[in-house]
Amino acid sequence: MFHVTHDPEEAFSMADRLLIMRKGNIDQIGTPQECFSRPASRHAASLLGAINRLQGMKEGTPGGTAIRLPSDGAIYGISGAEAADAQVGSAMELLFRPEDLVLTEEENFEAEGNNKLRLRIRYCTFEGNRWRSAADTTDGQPLYLLTDYPLDADQQVVAALPASKSFLYAKNDD
Repeated sequence: MFHVTHDPEEAFSMADRLLIMRKGNIDQIGTPQECFSRPASRHAASLLGAINRLQGMKEGTPGGTAIRLPSDGAIYGISGAEAADAQVGSAMELLFRPEDLVLTEEENFEAEGNNKLRLRIRYCTFEGNRWRSAADTTDGQPLYLLTDYPLDADQQVVAALPASKSFLYAKNDD
């Protein structure tokens, strides 16, 4: 039986397999867990909640595929075939979910497998059971993070972003 929905939560609760389509073509087929944890494209990642996007250039590193941000250095992520095949220096985009950013103290940051982002909070809004903050990276790229407490406008924070929850795509993967 097929059930058509544009609501990811509804799809996760009803389906044992997801078929994600884009422009009339199949973008990804898999279990809800597979699609959520390893989205095949920027489209699938965005559809499943990865609304934060950082732009950078592909960097070849011994630790895997990364993008270089002007301010925070190399940021690692899970890359699909398109990103792995892209040339070093080509435009890349890293997508991740707001709930995957975790505030940390800079001196306590040494957790392996994490990326570090320095952020400036623009504003914070209450959502009932959490606070959503809009922030900018030090090079001005906007993103959102979720916390259990409010953050102040213009507050400087450091956030950990697990590489395992960051999805790297070639910029031409539309």
